[in-house]
Amino acid sequence: MFKKSLPLLISLLATTAHAITIPGLYAGLIVGEGYTNYTASTLGVPTSRDINTGIAGGIFGGYQFNNMIGGEIDFIRFPEATFSNINNVTGVTGRIKESAIEFLLKGTTAVSNLGFNIVDMGFTASAKFGGAILYPRTENLPANSTAPDSARVRPVFGLGLGYEITPYLPLEISWTRIQSESKTENADLIGLSLSYSFS
Repeated sequence: MFKKSLPLLISLLATTAHAITIPGLYAGLIVGEGYTNYTASTLGVPTSRDINTGIAGGIFGGYQFNNMIGGEIDFIRFPEATFSNINNVTGVTGRIKESAIEFLLKGTTAVSNLGFNIVDMGFTASAKFGGAILYPRTENLPANSTAPDSARVRPVFGLGLGYEITPYLPLEISWTRIQSESKTENADLIGLSLSYSFS
């Protein structure tokens, strides 16, 4: 029974290759762990505790121009960075809330095309770069802190490893970073995304 089923399974897996590389529109969801990297020391504010990680996620959509290159727009909400006992005052908590709109150029290829000696069964690798508009909002932070106070345009880049469940339904684990500048810290997202191709 197993010997008869194995060729069928291999054939099924092989038909899943190159899902997101089908030209046309696609959309999806991403959820994972976000890191905003703000700390009490980077803000110059005495606190008893700071937390800058948590659940993050968002939605995205794009257009695949050919079997390797696509353009994508993401909306991402990062976890709140919280700071307890601001200026050593018990019960005073400050926050930084960040979200971003990312405009990305994304390249995707089958993992087998990278020189690895494996059978191509729908595994892909991707890289993306572009720009992001980062929207920070602060609460209860003192005026002398170095917290961001307005939207910023920043570079963004990332890497991903995917598996094509079907030709129209790829799954991907990825890391994306919005680069820091004078008032903002790096904003990272390690997430799992599921997309659907409308082609």
